[in-house]
Amino acid sequence: MTVYISGMRTSSLLILLPLLLFQTACGLLIGNVKPVSEKSESYRIMDLSRESAEWERIEDTQGPTEEDEPLAIPDVAYQSKVTASIISLNSGCRPSMEASEQSLKNFTEQLFLGVGKITSREEREIVAGGAPALETTISGRLNDESVKLRTVVLRADRCLYDLTYVARPEQFEKDEKLFSQFVASLRLR
Repeated sequence: MTVYISGMRTSSLLILLPLLLFQTACGLLIGNVKPVSEKSESYRIMDLSRESAEWERIEDTQGPTEEDEPLAIPDVAYQSKVTASIISLNSGCRPSMEASEQSLKNFTEQLFLGVGKITSREEREIVAGGAPALETTISGRLNDESVKLRTVVLRADRCLYDLTYVARPEQFEKDEKLFSQFVASLRLR
């Protein structure tokens, strides 16, 4: 896997990537020993690497290990070669999700578990993929680095989707519009 940090190639993972890899699918695994979960195959979304040469799809070239949880790897993730920002989509489906009374805000909170010293937070209800969604933007610290994150969380049938944009605060505005286009391109079947 190649990850870019401030435009330079490096084989080490970006500090922000663990948030995407281990806090995705809105923590569907929290509170369950071995839940029956799977990725959704009922959506389409734009391929950022085809939209711009600046964006590269992050591939899991090593494959899952024994330590990996079933939903630990995003469905799709892209990284900017210029800003090192990451845009991803993750899904998690299970039968109990349809009857779940847990709010989108609670699912969103689970995404932010690793972020400390949150200095700003904005929330608004939107529609994504034809379903009600919660868009949340925060600024905080992750692994002693300043970050700004925007998540869009939605539930459709028995699946939960989270779309995430992670960037350094000074780079956030550069790809904010692209993330909005990414979210708008989501089509649930």
